[in-house]
Amino acid sequence: MLNIPGARRAVTFLMLLSAAMSACAGNRPVRDMLRERWVGERLDRFTAEYGEPQSEYTLDNGDTAYLWNSGSGVRQAPDYAVSRLYGDYSHKQFPGAGNINLLCEARIVAGGDGVIREFDVMRDTPGSRIGSRCREVFGKK
Repeated sequence: MLNIPGARRAVTFLMLLSAAMSACAGNRPVRDMLRERWVGERLDRFTAEYGEPQSEYTLDNGDTAYLWNSGSGVRQAPDYAVSRLYGDYSHKQFPGAGNINLLCEARIVAGGDGVIREFDVMRDTPGSRIGSRCREVFGKK
C-alpha cells in the first residue's frame, strides 16, 4: 500500500479540484444547447413545456428578464467511496453524508414581442444521474 505522508490528502484535493473545474466547464455546453434551442423562440412556448418563471423584472431597455428554476429535488449523498490508488483500494466513510440538493436556475430575457433574446444558466447543480441538473431537466424533451 502506498504510504507517503500527505499523499492521500493531495490526491483527494486534486480529485475535488478536477471535479469542480469540470463542473464549471460542463455548464458551457448546457448553456449553449439551451441558447440554440430557445433564443428566437416565443416565451409562451417555453413556459408551456417547463412551467411559469418564479419571478420577473423589467430591464432598462424595456425587455423583461424572467428567473426560472426547476424546483428543488434531493439526492442522498453516498455514505462511502471506494477509490483505487496505484493498485491499492481505499475505502472512506462519510458519516452523516446527508443529501445533495438538485436545482437548475435560468435567466431568460424576452422582448416586448414575447421572443426570447437571451438564455443563461445561472445555477446548475449535479443531477440525480448525470453531472448537470439542467441537462437532466431540459434534455428530456
